[in-house]
Amino acid sequence: MTSTVDVVAEWPQAWRQPGLLALASRGEADRATAARAVLDGILHPVVDVADGVQRLIELGEFAAARALMGRSPSVLSAEHAGELGERLERAVGAASNRLGERAHRLRIRAAAVGQAVDPAWADLLADSATAAERELDEFEKFVDAVADDRVTAIRARFPELDRERVLIAEACLRGGEYDVAESVVTHSDESTWLSLPATVPHLGGWAYADEPADSVLGWYLRQEESPADFEQCLPFKTDTKAWSLIRALHDVHDELTEESARELGRAIDDLVNDIPVNHRARAAGSGYDVELRGLVDPRFSWLALPKRLTLHIGPTRPAVGGTKVWLPVGGTDPEPAAGLAVLEPSVLFQLLDPAGAHLQSTPNRRVALLRHVCAQLAFDQVVDIAGADLGSGADTRATLLWVLDLLGLVISPEVPDMVVYLSAGMPEAMAAIIRELCRIVGPAEELAHEDLVRLRDDTEAVRAVTEAVFGPVADHLDACVVYGALLGRAARLGVASVTPDQLDAELDELTLLLMEAHEKSGERDRDFPIGRIDLAAAGNVLRDAGLLGPGAEYELPGQGLVALLGRPGLTEATTAWLTRFHKERDDLEDNTRLMLRSRTSWHYEHARKGHLYALAQLTASLGVGVDNAGLRERIRAQQALIDEFTAIEKGDIDALLHSSVFDFAGLAREIADGQRKIRDLDFEVVEPDGTTSVTAIKVLVHLTLSDLYLNALQAMEAAESRTRRIRVTLRYEDSETQRYLLADIEDSGPGYGRADRSRLDEIRKTYGMSGGEGMRHAKANLAACRGRLERMPDSADLGGACLRVRLPLAE
Repeated sequence: MTSTVDVVAEWPQAWRQPGLLALASRGEADRATAARAVLDGILHPVVDVADGVQRLIELGEFAAARALMGRSPSVLSAEHAGELGERLERAVGAASNRLGERAHRLRIRAAAVGQAVDPAWADLLADSATAAERELDEFEKFVDAVADDRVTAIRARFPELDRERVLIAEACLRGGEYDVAESVVTHSDESTWLSLPATVPHLGGWAYADEPADSVLGWYLRQEESPADFEQCLPFKTDTKAWSLIRALHDVHDELTEESARELGRAIDDLVNDIPVNHRARAAGSGYDVELRGLVDPRFSWLALPKRLTLHIGPTRPAVGGTKVWLPVGGTDPEPAAGLAVLEPSVLFQLLDPAGAHLQSTPNRRVALLRHVCAQLAFDQVVDIAGADLGSGADTRATLLWVLDLLGLVISPEVPDMVVYLSAGMPEAMAAIIRELCRIVGPAEELAHEDLVRLRDDTEAVRAVTEAVFGPVADHLDACVVYGALLGRAARLGVASVTPDQLDAELDELTLLLMEAHEKSGERDRDFPIGRIDLAAAGNVLRDAGLLGPGAEYELPGQGLVALLGRPGLTEATTAWLTRFHKERDDLEDNTRLMLRSRTSWHYEHARKGHLYALAQLTASLGVGVDNAGLRERIRAQQALIDEFTAIEKGDIDALLHSSVFDFAGLAREIADGQRKIRDLDFEVVEPDGTTSVTAIKVLVHLTLSDLYLNALQAMEAAESRTRRIRVTLRYEDSETQRYLLADIEDSGPGYGRADRSRLDEIRKTYGMSGGEGMRHAKANLAACRGRLERMPDSADLGGACLRVRLPLAE
């Protein structure tokens, strides 16, 4: 076949007929198609070479567009060629995102029918989107044919089966669960079936659902004459749990008491759980509350229902608050309310009907009751995926099937796999997608792939998923900027990984957008140096949050998530994060400069004197023959602290104002080394078992510890303490989103606020210092590091003051 380059070389005016050029480059010689292409070129004339290239890009003929651009360097300016090249790159990326989703759906369908085949569409896409689509068309025809054969073979076994097994097998086929359907028709033992929603029958209509519950209970217990065909609704005599529930319901309807309510709660729990539980009934309004403990299923670690679910038994609706189930007894027709699921007796009667043979097992009765309760509740009352282990592959898919089932959604086969694809298997993204699908689709509708398309086009839904994905790093503006840039670039390229150079280019483009907005606002010109962002630190935050994979390149979780989030709105959001980042950075630098200028020269002279003295002592030890790695490391640390003070005094602090990971315990000792010799200080650090590395701006923590030590020493000097001791005790504290290192700094002085003020003022006057500087500086420093300084009760052991430093622990 003639190559595209050859066609362009042999046909200098090829740019005038882009449609015909595309056909020729693909080797398609159909006369009718060629004639239509020529006619289209005449009806819609091409203005110039650039217009021809643009037409080819729109047609998805990427190889032809590249060949035409390469053949016309003298016609296209460098700027124009660069712009067309960027459009071409974006068009390939958009086609990759669109076809990648379709290819994923087809691969899943193929795997479901036992075909592990991956079409070569991606290789074709680099040259032609049309060729890639045709490859997927052929693959879809193949998968359809194999699926039809599989369905025909399974349905051929239906005449041998009872009606209920046929219905279960059909439900499995509708859900695309071909292996499960085959197991249903070939094995009579239910335990051999994979436990999926399709294998648990749904409650259908019950012939006597409209009859009063007390009348139906009279029929069960033969206290009233029943319809002729009601005999077939009676539970088996061996179903003791069913008969216990019937008697308990009868007693409650006969007379609602604390005892009858307690027995009904026990009977319901016994029906859905094999573990006996003692129940108590509490008076509530005009009825009683009983805690159900049987609606707990070990398969559903993500279920948000309380492990002790309140069942209210009574004639009137219970008070709203928390999640509750209401079993109405007499009274008016039940009215729904937020957080309340109504459990009519007729629902329980259906669970006892022997006609539903596959609902007679305890686990299946539990599922049926969960379906009824959960379908009436809000998403967050039913699902809590964030803290659950969803597994991978088939386990994740099975979890999603159950989640969607209990939420009352009827789903088409491809939905669970596409939810996994769009969320990249991230629990936070998955929960957000399902929540938004519940909002978009009503419970009576079937949830199909078209609804996922609606979700992608729904600005509110995409924003909700974006917030869920960025949630773990929301406190790190630099990480938000970097991740937004990565997603934006990856989406335009149609890939799931970005190189460092591509990230730099994306950040440059975002900075240009920021500068344009700044100019339009009429503010004075200024720079927004991208070097302020510590890419390595931001990358570590993103990897710790599970948003990036390991490696030199930036590996994103999956192309489905990239395509979902990498939309125009993301660029706007990332630019907003970048604006906030620079503003907070400006404020931090301004405040730090003001704070450093407000420090007296004595602070620096005192600190440097101590560190120089410690350095001299350590170097002398090295000179008399003591040579070891630990000593050399202490010398290096003291020199680094001296260099920091030198940089601050010169006003060269920009390079110091960045977050890094460093050992807090080591820094505490190094600073104390500068105080110990000249102040006769006894210093101790008590460390926990584990790391003491924190993420903070080291120079600010350095200054904080220097100030706190100095305050303690001044207080001990003013009190003329016999011993001068400082102890730093380190331990951990966890919050919902962060682990912190706590440092309790105690001294042997007189205690907080109990020093001799006249003596303390005399010491400060001697050194030209105003009171309260140290604490003000320390609080500002730690706040800039996302930390905090707290005053604690005086030390019970050393007798002096105790202050607590809190800093984010490095992951």
